[in-house]
Amino acid sequence: MTAPALGKDLLGLENLTSEQILLILDTAEPFKEVSERAIKKVPALRGKTIVNLFFEASTRTRISFEFAEKRLSADTVNVVAQGSSVQKGENLVDTARNLEAMRIDMVVMRHPSSGAARFLAERIRSNVINGGDGRSASAATSHTAEWPEATSGGSPSWGPRWRCADRVASSRVASSSSA
Repeated sequence: MTAPALGKDLLGLENLTSEQILLILDTAEPFKEVSERAIKKVPALRGKTIVNLFFEASTRTRISFEFAEKRLSADTVNVVAQGSSVQKGENLVDTARNLEAMRIDMVVMRHPSSGAARFLAERIRSNVINGGDGRSASAATSHTAEWPEATSGGSPSWGPRWRCADRVASSRVASSSSA
């Protein structure tokens, strides 16, 4: 059986199958040990450049992404709307294309308008991860909200993990605006 492909972007959970959600959880599981090490780095994203493009204030989400990126050895750049060319009128696509000209690999975006992450993903080559847009949930936050339940109780078995993935796919957290 082949692993279910995730596609270029992670914009939300509504289009993911339970198998794809399990793939994400299974891939993430070995990395939780990294945060308990004396040296909290692995080379999984070495050589990749990720831009955290935040058009609205956020502390926990931005820092969570930045910690994860750095622990996976990615080169990260943080861009906030205030103090950037966006303040001078540059639009979302032009901002992202200017960043792509610098050969970035991925954009993590948080934006106040619903659908902004999908809009951007359809217009640039780089991968896009939705860090929250308007009333849409942050796909990553939705996964982390379910992570403790999916991994609790020692060695997780298929049954509880499947039920967890099924709940994530249809949960209130997955579609909340509080992510």
